[in-house]
Amino acid sequence: MDKQITSCVNKLEKEQRDLKAKNIEVLGVRDINRQYELLSHLRALLQERLDRGDVSALSVSVGPSIVEVIRQNSKKEQLMEECTCILYFLSIFDPYFKKGVARLFKSLQDHPGNDSIQKASLAAIRNVVAANRDSLPRISPSIPVILDSMERYPDNVDLLSSSAEILENLASHTPSKAFFIECGALESLKTTMRKHLHLGPLQATILRAMSNLSFAAGVDIRSDMLPIISVVIASMRENPRDTKVQMYGLSTLQNISSATHVANPMHRSAEGLVVDTFHTILSIMKVHVEDASIQEEGMKALYRTMESAPDNRDLMIDEDGVVTIVDAMTRYSHALEIQSQGLAIMLALVTQNADNHELLFSTGGLDVLLAALITFPDNVNVSTYGIQILKDFTRLSLDFQRAVTAKGGISVIVTSMRKHAHNEDIQDPAFACMRNLCLHQDNREAVKKEGAITVSLTNMTHFKANPAIQAYGCDALGRLATIAMEDIFCNHGIEVALESMSEHPSHAGVQDRACFLLLALSEHRPALKHMKEYNVLPIVQAARVPPKEQAQERKSTLVGRLEGMDRPSLWGALSRKQ
Repeated sequence: MDKQITSCVNKLEKEQRDLKAKNIEVLGVRDINRQYELLSHLRALLQERLDRGDVSALSVSVGPSIVEVIRQNSKKEQLMEECTCILYFLSIFDPYFKKGVARLFKSLQDHPGNDSIQKASLAAIRNVVAANRDSLPRISPSIPVILDSMERYPDNVDLLSSSAEILENLASHTPSKAFFIECGALESLKTTMRKHLHLGPLQATILRAMSNLSFAAGVDIRSDMLPIISVVIASMRENPRDTKVQMYGLSTLQNISSATHVANPMHRSAEGLVVDTFHTILSIMKVHVEDASIQEEGMKALYRTMESAPDNRDLMIDEDGVVTIVDAMTRYSHALEIQSQGLAIMLALVTQNADNHELLFSTGGLDVLLAALITFPDNVNVSTYGIQILKDFTRLSLDFQRAVTAKGGISVIVTSMRKHAHNEDIQDPAFACMRNLCLHQDNREAVKKEGAITVSLTNMTHFKANPAIQAYGCDALGRLATIAMEDIFCNHGIEVALESMSEHPSHAGVQDRACFLLLALSEHRPALKHMKEYNVLPIVQAARVPPKEQAQERKSTLVGRLEGMDRPSLWGALSRKQ
């Protein structure tokens, strides 16, 4: 067949050479008919080749000859129908031939009322653009031409689909994003979505364009896109089983949502839109529980939506919503992004409202949290979110502490402290967890068994400038001293406490907790002797502890011991109060 195509192209080129030699500027009817016959035959041959399933490259160069015909006869509609159709076939056989794109755009402008030319031209441009992303900067200025075709043919699905695919690629070109909105492409796509909500493939293409446009876009562009959220939600609800619609819809919502709060945080309609978005995402996740990709995009979109309305998170989440999140994390326990985003959502919930701790606990949130930390011990995000939630859990009540301990939480926390020894965002809440757990005597043996003493003393030296870590660390170690004085002393616990005091001389909390640790260690005779030999007394005497009676009594008792006036009965009473 390629021989026939080659023969036809050769005849067409000869016809063009003859016309050029005759210097004929205006073709007669006979010349037009002859060219039309050749073009029609060539189109038929290309159609037959495609129908046979042969999309390999042609053995002859067709493009230049057709572009020349268009150049000479751009106003002749009959010829342009054949030429644009041939270029469409060529865009399939050889999508890297780009020289005809400019002529195709001109054909769109010259023949706005010819749906065949419009349809073929846009389909050809679509194929070339998809294969040649380097052409986007040159094609971007022609967006209005594409929009004009969409406006003229609002019911031609094939034409709309080709147009949407071109715009989808252009929307991903960062320098073109602003012009994309300025020239009305966003509004045109929005109109098309509303008119054809039931057409899943078309909706998916447009939603992908929206996703591309909003991805990595500035707040100004994402703010301009806010009006499309309601249409995106409508599309997702109309096509609940269409995976592509859901994926690109979720991606779009994820990208745009963070602009809602910035744009107008007090606007009631914006607030309602955010809540509606949240519930839509949850409903889609329930429909597609078997699709890991949708679950991942759903988690990301949920978190972004929650970020956009920090003051209204309780309006969006309920027990059913938490169950959906926990179920996704349980089902996809080895999917890092699902775990990370799920923990981020949990943290946002408990940060907003302490009552949500109970909700998470009752729906299995603690189990999936600990499982995520165990599965991804090296991941910074998982550890940061997870340990921060555990900090909040362990400070609320003894029941929560018992639950964390019973489910192996102590080992998980200590592992995170080891794995992320130099990460302050993890160490800070981890030390708080240790302190909270050590408040109760029943937990101390388990904490010691996991090696928390060595880890705590080592990591405190990494963050000498962080008063919270120093205070929590001294507090936890002071309580562990009731069962492990020797271990703390032999691992330089005294030196660590003194360094904390030296680094934070005016921080009453650090001073008090360091004295608390030193006082606990002073029960151990070798440790007390060590403190006296190193002249710790002046440091303790100068300590600026809080004016509270217990803090003052602890300091006084420690001073007395260092001076040789031991009052163990008072220490015993004070330690029981702590």
